[in-house]
Amino acid sequence: MITGYVSFPNFADAKCKEGDPDFFFPESSKELEERLPALESICNSCRHKVDCADFAVNNAIGDGFWGGFSADALKEMIRKAGTNYDHRYRRIHETLNMREMGWSDEEIARSQKITVDSLLRQVQRAKEKGYIE
Repeated sequence: MITGYVSFPNFADAKCKEGDPDFFFPESSKELEERLPALESICNSCRHKVDCADFAVNNAIGDGFWGGFSADALKEMIRKAGTNYDHRYRRIHETLNMREMGWSDEEIARSQKITVDSLLRQVQRAKEKGYIE
C-alpha cells in the first residue's frame, strides 16, 4: 500500500472535469506544445484557476497542467515555496489504495469520474515510469 497520497479538491464545476483528465497530463513537450492553447483557454475560463494552482503548489504536485501552469512552472513555484513532498505517485495512490480495499476498476473509475480506459492508462504510465511495479 502506498500511503500519503493527496486527496484532490472537489471543484465540482471545474472546467477540467468536462473532458478527459489525461488531457491535462501531456506525456511530452511536443504534446504540451500542441495542447497549450486549449489548456490555457480551459484554465483561464475556470473560476477555480487560482485555487487549483494553489493546491498544486501547496501539495508539491509537479506534473500536469494546474491552474494555467505547466509542470515546469509548477516545479519552480514549488521550489520557491519550499514544498518538498514527493508526489511522483500522486495520481496512482488513490487507485492503488482503492484496489487494495477490493474496489473494481469500474468502481474506481466511476468514483474518479473517469473512464476505465483512462484509469488503466494511468496505471500503465505509472508502471512505465517506474513509480509502481
